[in-house]
Amino acid sequence: LRAGGLPLAAGKQGLLGVAFDPNFATNNFVYVYYTTSTSPIHNRLSRFTASAANGDVVAAGSEVQLLNLPTLSSATNHNGGAIHFGTDGKLYIAVGDNANSAGPLRHLRGCRAGIAGNIRTHDQA
Repeated sequence: LRAGGLPLAAGKQGLLGVAFDPNFATNNFVYVYYTTSTSPIHNRLSRFTASAANGDVVAAGSEVQLLNLPTLSSATNHNGGAIHFGTDGKLYIAVGDNANSAGPLRHLRGCRAGIAGNIRTHDQA
């Protein structure tokens, strides 16, 4: 799958994770976790739709921003990320601490995203 315009890596920034929707064959949804390239620099989870004409390419203008994390520090490390769908159909995201273990990502502990793009914390149904 090609998605032009996504930033290239710098340190542990750039494209951090990709997951295909469990229903990709019917909805063409691809979830991408990446570092933005414009100020303020931050990590973002977005949903893209593959082109109907060519499923190997993301459709222009199809990005739906689902989650924008806080602005990153000047450190370019500890920005690791992984996204995967669980057997429950929910999208799980692992984020780094941006070299700040007491930083602003504490509020994300236990968050998960449903297929519909809604973000829930661990204590919500």
